[in-house]
Amino acid sequence: DRLASGSVRVVVQGHSGTVPLYRGRVAEWFRAKLYRPRSSATMPWMIHRAYLGDWSPISKGILADARENDSDFSFGLFFSITCNEDVAFIQEEDIAPETQGTFLGAYRVRQQQAACKLWPKVSLPKGYREPLRSSVPTVFASGDSDGGTPLWFMDHAAQGFSHRLEVGLSGQGHTEWNDCIAQIYQDLVVSGSVDGRNSSTCPPVPRPPFKTH
Repeated sequence: DRLASGSVRVVVQGHSGTVPLYRGRVAEWFRAKLYRPRSSATMPWMIHRAYLGDWSPISKGILADARENDSDFSFGLFFSITCNEDVAFIQEEDIAPETQGTFLGAYRVRQQQAACKLWPKVSLPKGYREPLRSSVPTVFASGDSDGGTPLWFMDHAAQGFSHRLEVGLSGQGHTEWNDCIAQIYQDLVVSGSVDGRNSSTCPPVPRPPFKTH
C-alpha cells in the first residue's frame, strides 16, 4: 500500500501530470465521512476502488468537499473559536497516547496546531471553560450514529441546563436534520418552553445501503 508509506500520485483536473495525495489528507477526509451514515456508506466502495488502483473517487471527493467548505464554511470564525478555546488547552504529553493506534494518528491535531500558531491570540476570562449553567429552555439533539460528537457529549453538556429537552436521533449522524427535530425546535420557539420534559425521541432513520458501484 503506497499510501501507508506516505502518498500516491493522482491525476487532478486542471493540473498537468500528477500530484501527490498524502495519507494524512485521505485519513482526515475519511474521518469527516464517518460523521454521518450516508457518507460513511460510500467508504468501503471508495477504499476498494483505491485498492484496485483507482484513486479518482477519493481525490475528486476531497477536492469537491474542499470547494464546498471554502464557500460555505467560515474558517475565520472556526479558527478564532477553536484555536483559543480548544487547541490552546491541548497538553503535548496527551497527544501521543490519545492518538496512538488510530487510523488518523496525530495528523489532524498537528495540522490544526500549525494553523493556530499563526492565528491571533486572546485571553479568556477566568472560569470560561467551566460547564455552562442556565435556566433558559433549551433543546439538545444528538444522533446516535455521530462519530464526531457521540451521545455522551450531549449528556455531559446538558447537565447544567435546568429546563431542557434531550432528543436522541436514531440512525442519524453529525448535525443532521429531519422533520421531527424541526417540529420540536419550532415548538420551543413558539411556546418558549420544553413542557417540563427531560427526554424525547424521534422515529429512527433507516441506515442507507452501502454503495457498491
